[in-house]
Amino acid sequence: MKILIAGLAGLALTATICQAQDWIDLGDEGATLHLNAEYIPSNPPIAAELILATSSGQERCRLGIDAKGRTHLWLYQKTVEGPVIDPAKKQLLLLQINSHKNAPDEAFVKIRDPNADPKPDANWTLINREGRSDANLSRVLVRGANKNAFQNIRVAGSFAALATAPIVKPGLTKAPPPRPRSQTPVATNLTPPHPRTNPASQLMLDLPGSETDPTKIDFAKLPRLAGDHAIVSLGDKDWAFRLHNYLAHFDGRFWCFWSHGPVVEDRATQHLRYATSIDGLNWSEVKVLAGPPKAGFGYIARGMWIREGELIALASLFKGPGYAGDGLELVAFRWNAKSKSWGPAQRILDNAMNNFPPKKLPTGEWMMSRRASDRSVSIMIGGVKAIDDWRVVPFSAYTMDDGGRPEEPFWWTLPDKNLVGLFRDNSRSGRIMRAFSTDNGQTWSKMVRTNFPDATSKFNTVKTSRGYWVMISNPNPKRRNPLCLSVSRDGLIFTHMALLPIPAKLDHDDWMHDPRFGSTAYTSLQYPHVIEHDAALFVAYSRKKQTVEVVKVKLDEVDRLIAR
Repeated sequence: MKILIAGLAGLALTATICQAQDWIDLGDEGATLHLNAEYIPSNPPIAAELILATSSGQERCRLGIDAKGRTHLWLYQKTVEGPVIDPAKKQLLLLQINSHKNAPDEAFVKIRDPNADPKPDANWTLINREGRSDANLSRVLVRGANKNAFQNIRVAGSFAALATAPIVKPGLTKAPPPRPRSQTPVATNLTPPHPRTNPASQLMLDLPGSETDPTKIDFAKLPRLAGDHAIVSLGDKDWAFRLHNYLAHFDGRFWCFWSHGPVVEDRATQHLRYATSIDGLNWSEVKVLAGPPKAGFGYIARGMWIREGELIALASLFKGPGYAGDGLELVAFRWNAKSKSWGPAQRILDNAMNNFPPKKLPTGEWMMSRRASDRSVSIMIGGVKAIDDWRVVPFSAYTMDDGGRPEEPFWWTLPDKNLVGLFRDNSRSGRIMRAFSTDNGQTWSKMVRTNFPDATSKFNTVKTSRGYWVMISNPNPKRRNPLCLSVSRDGLIFTHMALLPIPAKLDHDDWMHDPRFGSTAYTSLQYPHVIEHDAALFVAYSRKKQTVEVVKVKLDEVDRLIAR
């Protein structure tokens, strides 16, 4: 079912709310969204919520009416309470969201009698001026036992357009709402962690000054590492989107590849591009690794795997938008050194998307994480006999009993051969989750929220040749900036943190002033991948999901950090 939504500067975008073909970015574009609907009470009244979400189900706005008629309006991170209405009476709803580039967004709701004036005016029932929509909205959901609580839903970019917009059928969700950051549980078990004797420990961070309390970190006062910066690829008119950057060093060169697409992520025609470099700072012309696949599909870059002297680029084939749904498949492209070209896609596993390329277990087998189209997490073990020979070990549903939502996992082997796994928590607790395995990934301890802060973003860790681990992440729970390097001597507790040498702005006026890229007041830096080569760390990341950049930091510089 199609609706017409007016975007930035009157740009018309066609979308399908339940199976979106395009997106509305209310975070960067300064767009406006209008929604109207009928509230149909049950007998007796039952609490219900009307939700605006991304294609993957991440919620950004919720309008709720409980069994006693109490109302609330949640706009990402902030909730306002409203007046009490008659929960047994049919009502008409009007929702308006105004996004702003340099200020919090605004959400307005009018709950009115069917005979009242439907036009927007100053007589709003609820007003929320403190949250952020800050996402590509493309789905309408309903939560509650009364699945028919909201009917005749229409969405448009202006109030006038609502009259002719088609009716949207909402989806249903039973998942609990994201946990507000203000309600993030305080870590209570800060005893030393151990995979066998104390896997329930929440201790993962102990910094000078702030110690084990992540709320005391002053990100503006963190030390800044010295290093070099390079641009691999900039967004352009035809292909604005760049994300999921991965690095490798193979055959005397650095290799970097990424997801390359139009405007926003995980849309059809998204494909793979790459570049190479001798020193990691001066990069070649960008080339196509794999172009857009069959109609309606795209590729997501998933890492470079060096296996038996061969370079393999991994990617997930998906049916856009988003990876949830039919058609998901993990594939591989092999580099042919003689022809200097990439081979065709080879199937690795159906219904699979990994997070980083496989690493060797102590057993000699390869292991990597897997997310299925329902966003559940499992483990893939194998890859020795052939690149498509894997067994799958179940790990966790997307939504856990305590509301946690594990995603984008990463793991490494500890000195005692036990494994530690870290997980982004999509319930927005603002903390990284952790689990341990003492049997090479066959079983895992219960996940716990650690005291390590996180902006609900992807992170990456490597053990260096000097024996310590470094993790690259967004540790500010409020946003994906700054991008930091943290150091752990034992692979369990991180004791030092510093800013990476990333320039605040890029000296490219033709790119930075393009209105599609939004405000420069807040620059997101995300999805890092780090490797070590020749006593230096190389970190690839994306700025505002529209660049590929690399910074180089010598290990001597990290040594100076931990010697302070």
